Amino acid sequence: MTNDPDVTLEGGYLPVNAELIESRLNDIWRDAAADPTERRLVKLCLANMLVVADASSRTEAEQLAQQLAIRHPSRVLLIVVDETLAIYGAFVRTACEFNPEMDAHLCWEIVEVVSDLVHAEQIAGAVRSLLIDSVPVVTIDFRKYQNTPGFDADLHGLSDYYFVQADVVPASARFRGLVPLSWYRTLPIRELMGDMFAGAVCAGQSARVIAITIFHTYSRERLDPLLAGWLLNRMADDKVFASDGAAVRFKHRTHPIRLSWQKTTADDDRIMEFTYDSGGPLVATAVVDKAGQFESCEAGCGPMKMTRNAREIDLVTYVLAAIGDDAEFREYAEVQRISVQLPIP
Repeated sequence: MTNDPDVTLEGGYLPVNAELIESRLNDIWRDAAADPTERRLVKLCLANMLVVADASSRTEAEQLAQQLAIRHPSRVLLIVVDETLAIYGAFVRTACEFNPEMDAHLCWEIVEVVSDLVHAEQIAGAVRSLLIDSVPVVTIDFRKYQNTPGFDADLHGLSDYYFVQADVVPASARFRGLVPLSWYRTLPIRELMGDMFAGAVCAGQSARVIAITIFHTYSRERLDPLLAGWLLNRMADDKVFASDGAAVRFKHRTHPIRLSWQKTTADDDRIMEFTYDSGGPLVATAVVDKAGQFESCEAGCGPMKMTRNAREIDLVTYVLAAIGDDAEFREYAEVQRISVQLPIP
């Protein structure tokens, strides 16, 4: 697949009205199909993709909407709620990419809705009428703050799968299909640590973990609550643990382990450290960008080293894999249940 579509057919701006939007899309398809010089067009819709943004995340959302459409032909609705604008309108387009095996252009649809805060509560009505039946509704919400309660509640109700940027969402939204993007950002660390433990090579086959330290700093995104919950979900026998207010104690294969937090400095790149009853520690470290997000991570003890590049799994790949397999959603729900019980500093 290329990064850009081979053919883009635009239908211009129009009011946010489902009947008008559908009519304009049908006009585009009819005109394109009538062109005898073009190869046939095959319209695909594997999902309804709702990409939601505010002014600060609009560029990132626009890029994701385009990538999703190309990688997973869908009806894509890009919804931008911008409190700095006094506008409520829609823009429609279709885009196509040539498929040599079918000797045809595979096409998808993108509907962009831009709204100020005043009209945001009206968006869901139009969106609901534009959804294609029989395919899932997947929402990726890039907004750091959800400040449109009516619209936000409707989004949760419409979505089969919901990926959210905001750290705080309404309690009623904690349904099976919700995953925060912070959970996605822990993926390279989870994979790396899983590989390290699967190798059982750090401190010798007979060595046992006796303590785990998780490091945190307010200078970068805090992923330690999720990582702690994940460790307990994976390691605690019968998922049983106890807190003494400063640390968590649990057993792994009947052997006791103490998990605790340590505040560190901005230039300390440690994520977590595992102490064994013999041999040296296993230390996981990270490289973060200027925004405080992980670029890569490394884990090692002694001469043994493993690395994982966070950019190897982009958000599109993650979203498509997650909606194809409920495992990420099930695991996050369990990690969330555990995390809220922890003495996180």
